[in-house]
Formats: sequence, structure tokens, C-alpha cells
Amino acid sequence: MPLPFVAEGGFSDGEECWPLASLDRPDLAGPQLRLLDDGAVGNARLQLAYPWIATPDSVDLPEGLESPEGALAAVIARSAIQRGAFRSAAGELLRSVTALVPEIGASDLARGIPGKADWLGDRLSLFAVRRGRIELLSDSSMAPQRAWRPGGTSRLMGILLRASRTLGDDLVFEPSGPILWGRMRAALEALCDSLRALGAFAGRSRDEAFTVSCDASTMTQGDIDNGRVIATLSFLPAQPIERVTVVLQLIEAASEAKREAA
Repeated sequence: MPLPFVAEGGFSDGEECWPLASLDRPDLAGPQLRLLDDGAVGNARLQLAYPWIATPDSVDLPEGLESPEGALAAVIARSAIQRGAFRSAAGELLRSVTALVPEIGASDLARGIPGKADWLGDRLSLFAVRRGRIELLSDSSMAPQRAWRPGGTSRLMGILLRASRTLGDDLVFEPSGPILWGRMRAALEALCDSLRALGAFAGRSRDEAFTVSCDASTMTQGDIDNGRVIATLSFLPAQPIERVTVVLQLIEAASEAKREAA
């Protein structure tokens, strides 16, 4: 996330401490289009890091600062290796960061935009000083839908979509019918069982954690006649958010996946 500025130089209206104002400014993404609007930069796979950082490597850069996306990628990678990609990286220490610019106060952190952001860290992955150390305060994506915003949930979706494409490649040439539907359901259930064992899902039981359907109830006769096999996966991520539903389609010689929030 760039540092907000005006053409004359310097920051405008305190936007450096509350950059949601820049993201919600009319016409920035197009005529009458804001960056926070649907169809702009909203994407569950996009994370914007803020504020900018000072590190031992940034001393020779302008103002002694560097943009924060490299530090965000590093802390997420470390958290994914140690605890799983589906876990939130919030709270992780930024070991090489020595200062933040600007320093954001509690009042600006708490400010949101009705219908678009509950607070600053709802849409941005924020660095902040906590307990005398610099850490990742929020691990958030730019998804317009609230259910998709937690970074861990977005990465869990990436795991499921990538794995489902592999399953689809193995089954795509099989004739559609109850046998194939059962194989698809069993393969997705086995995948979810393995993720549940790692702690990727919430819920006290398997049925609460996830459900998989692939039968005549998930497909129309037109889908069946045209070789489309559709499976519905509903799951409760380990993060405290809404249940999420994913619709997976196996179409002739190619597999594809689409997602939606329930």
C-alpha cells in the first residue's frame, strides 16, 4: 500500500494514518469507481501491507524506508511453514523491522467505513508496535466479502482449489454417473479429513467441520447431459468467521473451480 500523498507534497488530511480514505476516494480506480468497490482491487488473494518500514537494508533508500510487502510475504511464509498456511499470521514478530512510518494511533486503527471495513486492519495487513515489539497486527485480504477477508481463510481456499484441480485431472475422463460422483465425493472427503486432522477446520465433529455433496441434488439434468460433474463443499474454517461454501465443477476434459461465500 503506497503512502498517501498530494501533488504539492506531503500528506493530506491525515490519510497517512488512515489510508482507507485513499482506497475509498471516488474516481481513483476509474470513473465513479473506488478501489474498495467490487470489481476494483477487491480480491481474496490480494493482501496490501501497511505502513512502510525501516530495516537495516533500507538505510540507503529514499527516506531510509522500504515498502512492506516483502516483510509481509516473509512473515506469512514463516507462519505457514511452522503452523500451516491456513493459520492467521497475526501476532508474528517482524525480526528485521526497526521502525514503522507512519506510526498509527489506536483511534485511526479503530476507524472503518460502513459496509466496507470494520476497522483499518479489516482490509489491510497492518504492522504495529505491540508489547514493545513490532509484529503483524492483522492478516487480512482485500476481499469485498467479509467471509473471505482473513488471510488464513484465503490461503485455505487456495489449498482446497489447488487440490481439487488435481483431483479433477485424475477423474475428468471418467463417464459421469453415480460411480464417478461417489469417487469425487470420497476424494474430497479424504482431502478434508486430512486438513481437519491438521486443525484447518473448526467444529466439534466431522459433520460440523465440513460436508461434501456430489449427487443428483448438486446437478441439473442439463449438467449431466453436458458432462458436468458438480460437487459442493461447505466448511467451517478454524478462524471465527461464517461458514464457507465452494462449488467445484468437472467439465469434460478440463476441471475448474469457483467459490462463493455462504
